Amino acid sequence: MPSAAKIDEGFVARVCRTSVVVWAFGALVAWCVAGPYAALGWTVGSGISVGVLAAIDWMVRRTMRPGDTRAGKKLMKAAALHWPIILVLLAGAVWLSGRRVAYVIAFVAGLGLAQAVIVLKAVGVLIVERIDKT
Repeated sequence: MPSAAKIDEGFVARVCRTSVVVWAFGALVAWCVAGPYAALGWTVGSGISVGVLAAIDWMVRRTMRPGDTRAGKKLMKAAALHWPIILVLLAGAVWLSGRRVAYVIAFVAGLGLAQAVIVLKAVGVLIVERIDKT
């Protein structure tokens, strides 16, 4: 019986949904272990991580069309706007820390949320494919 687990065009949307669930658990853990500033750091970092992934997905879907000869120029314009916005968000998030170490640690951990979910989902797909072969 073939598995439904795969990396397809809905993969990024599933990563975003899974990231919301992981964020909720992470925020609770951060609050219980290190207090509200850690939970805030985790929330801000996770939001930026998932937001950047969703923005890149949106940008590529809007600019890259089959047969569009100007797709590269459109993508460059979108990227030129995208990166300064990310820089401002990161600077604002670091400024928000107020030199609280728990916030900064949780913020950095939150920045890796989307990437961690992507890796774990890809590993899950590989495991399911291997199980289906046997």
